[in-house]
Amino acid sequence: PKLELPEEKVKMTAVVKEFTTVPNHFADTDDEVVIYESVAIVEPPLEIGEAWSSYSATLKKLGLQVGDRLAFEAKIVAKKLTKHPVPYKINNPSKLQKQ
Repeated sequence: PKLELPEEKVKMTAVVKEFTTVPNHFADTDDEVVIYESVAIVEPPLEIGEAWSSYSATLKKLGLQVGDRLAFEAKIVAKKLTKHPVPYKINNPSKLQKQ
């Protein structure tokens, strides 16, 4: 079933599942991405499952490892990850906290 995703930024939690790369057709290098599992919106509670985001400089500063649990605020949209069965994308995560 298709989830009703909120339009605005929401508080979320997620667990780092893996780091990977996907082809970027506009650049010579692949894009680094993070795939998350156990993704959930805190208020109102909504289980998302798996989602992904670009592996931004902000995320790299946290020194993330597989299994790390995060809390943050972000927008979530239905945007499939290239070559991976991950249906949702986390955009512009902010107020990041490792838990």
